[in-house]
Amino acid sequence: VRVGYEHESNGQGDVARIDGITPSRAWDRLFADVAWPLTEWLTLRPKVWYAYGLEDNPDLLDTYGRGQLGVGFHYRPATIDLWYNGRHGGKRGWQTLDLYYGWARGWRVHVQWFDGYGESLIDLPGEADTFSPERRTVWRIGVAITD
Repeated sequence: VRVGYEHESNGQGDVARIDGITPSRAWDRLFADVAWPLTEWLTLRPKVWYAYGLEDNPDLLDTYGRGQLGVGFHYRPATIDLWYNGRHGGKRGWQTLDLYYGWARGWRVHVQWFDGYGESLIDLPGEADTFSPERRTVWRIGVAITD
């Protein structure tokens, strides 16, 4: 079981745009998650959070909800994680698929696929904006340094 604190911001601060709208998006949350091994290669990972400080951005929970569900498949040297967050009957959820492949101790190639809403706080509408975030599909590749 893990418990902790997370902060996320779009980095826009409280500076208003020319039209008077403040594009700042930020939220804080306390979270708890657990990894339940179902078999030696399959793990279920639910995560829940309590968000606070949403006075300027109360609609963030419309996109991010109050939790997510993860399933991990572990077959060394590869790990595959699938995360799902379903919102509003599937209208604003998201899912990610992460593939890690280790090639040397502590070094892994990381490939990620994201599909859904809220991939970045920059994409979400700011205070008084009336548009909805757009659905996105994003691929990433990088290197992860782990223990």
